[in-house]
Amino acid sequence: MKVKASALCGTDMHIYDWNFWARKNNINIPMIASHEAAGEIAAIGKGVIGFAIGDRVAGETHIACGNCLQCQIANNIFPPT
Repeated sequence: MKVKASALCGTDMHIYDWNFWARKNNINIPMIASHEAAGEIAAIGKGVIGFAIGDRVAGETHIACGNCLQCQIANNIFPPT
């Protein structure tokens, strides 16, 4: 992905401020902060289908468990209320 825009999230700000939240969550510094980026596909690996060079994309860097509430909502498998 060729990054066109990126942002700092709340976690990045906690780490920058080195506040209580950052200290209690076993953050190992130094580290490169930020994980939110958007851009376009610059190259495609062998066997990749459904994408083309130039497509606009956003990166998701969280490791999904598939079971928690957020994963269920993201995958549309949580029954509506």
